[in-house]
Amino acid sequence: MENNEKIKREKFIKTKKNYKRAPLMPVHLRVMIAVVLGQIACGYALGISGTALSNAAKYIQISDLWTGLIGAGSLIGLAGSLIIGRLSDKIGRRKMLMINMYILAAFTLLHLVTANFLLTFIIRIGIGLMIAVDYTVGNALLTEWLPKGEDSKRQSHLLIYWTIGFILSYLAGTMITGFGSYTWQIILATGAVPALITALFRSFFPLPASPSWLASKGKVKKASKVIRKHMGRKWRLPARFIRRDKKKMTKNISWAILFSKKYLRRTLVGGIFYACQAFSFFGISIFLPILLKSMNITNSTVSGIHL
Repeated sequence: MENNEKIKREKFIKTKKNYKRAPLMPVHLRVMIAVVLGQIACGYALGISGTALSNAAKYIQISDLWTGLIGAGSLIGLAGSLIIGRLSDKIGRRKMLMINMYILAAFTLLHLVTANFLLTFIIRIGIGLMIAVDYTVGNALLTEWLPKGEDSKRQSHLLIYWTIGFILSYLAGTMITGFGSYTWQIILATGAVPALITALFRSFFPLPASPSWLASKGKVKKASKVIRKHMGRKWRLPARFIRRDKKKMTKNISWAILFSKKYLRRTLVGGIFYACQAFSFFGISIFLPILLKSMNITNSTVSGIHL
């Protein structure tokens, strides 16, 4: 009986092609657009606080402490990436990406009903957590769906889309005027627009579940069904999932393995490189309008060139 199963598996592997070797298809485009829109929305949500706080200082007394906390709130929430990845492994990539942008939009609209600094700080942390979902889970879903070669290439482009969202937030923040002391709250609330666009796209063009994630949880048949539905009958899972024992596939692996002797070097190279790139760029850029104002550079065109 066991030999028959092995023969069937080997025959299946020989007659079908690895879905990671497929050419680009509509399902790949759908996943890519959904993730790209999310990255733009995240970049916008991250960057909008700089121009909002710069505007707030014109009308209300806000200390340097609260300026720093509110400005950094989304970055603090973004640190939630450490647990979000683990959580997505438990409940699935697709489910998290289908709801996080709606939650981000809801958090963002709360800026319209409060000017309290503590509540605003808490809201920004919540927004940061939703950004963490899109950053970690969106990255994973993209690499798990796109063909080999395209996955790493497209992933390396994601920082570009974050930057586009960041620039759009600056442009919106400098153009919104005329609401007096409410202007900064309205500027912050505009982050709901790209978030809702992303959420609606994902609702009208639903994201498919990740075949690799399903297979890693022992749901090989379900993963194969997802591949057939979106790509056709000639494609299959990578052979390692088909040949592997179900008990081994569902075995829990601790995140601590990243710091084991085998992976420590790769973890440090990847983590430090990205941290030096992302935190310096976004950390400084968030406070750029405030920094430039303190240098008596108030011309919006000149400020924009620095971005």
